[in-house]
Amino acid sequence: NNAIKLTNNAIQLTNNVIQLTNNAIKLTNNAIQLTNNAIQLTNNVIQSTNNAIQLTNNVIQSTNNATQSTNNAIQSTNNVIQCYRILD
Repeated sequence: NNAIKLTNNAIQLTNNVIQLTNNAIKLTNNAIQLTNNAIQLTNNVIQSTNNAIQLTNNVIQSTNNATQSTNNAIQSTNNVIQCYRILD
């Protein structure tokens, strides 16, 4: 009887260890999933930042284009003024 009880106790302890191991594996998998989620969020932030930088660059380019157009208009106006001066 004692041998059977000891064997049953050993089996129960083994089952407990298996359960604890399974719990540890689940916790590890959860940690891995959380880490992957954090990496994905970080990548999303990086992508959003890159998009914002691109938009800013587009605005700068548009501003430069508008400035160039303004300068061209000023030059054209100056050319017309010069023509009138020559005619006068």
